[in-house]
Amino acid sequence: MLRFDWTARRCGFAFRTRRREDLAEQVAFLRAHRGEVTVFLRSRTAIPPMPPRVRLVVWNLKEPPVGIETATVVVNPALFARTTLVQLGAALANPTRWVGWSIPQLIDRLAQVGVTVVVEASQRYEREPQRATKSE
Repeated sequence: MLRFDWTARRCGFAFRTRRREDLAEQVAFLRAHRGEVTVFLRSRTAIPPMPPRVRLVVWNLKEPPVGIETATVVVNPALFARTTLVQLGAALANPTRWVGWSIPQLIDRLAQVGVTVVVEASQRYEREPQRATKSE
């Protein structure tokens, strides 16, 4: 004989009701702070996430067109900075991989469009000292 567990059904209903109430509170909060949320989301999309070991110091993009020292004119500094950060991340992740520019050159190219970054030292994991064991 097949039985249906009504207690589990009621718990699920209570959970969904509580979840709906929580979501309604969050939506009400977001609506009440609409302007602040909009500013935050726009600023978050404007600055891309930094690759590992890279710390952003200044993000102040110059107005296009921006002349880069290698006879290049950048017409979209945000796209240029974003793709250069990707190249920098690839160069840091695999130093033997050729990405077209060295790490110092990539940092310099970012600085020329108004983005200053610092590459942090890699964390080297040293071996734990071996403990001497007593032999009796």
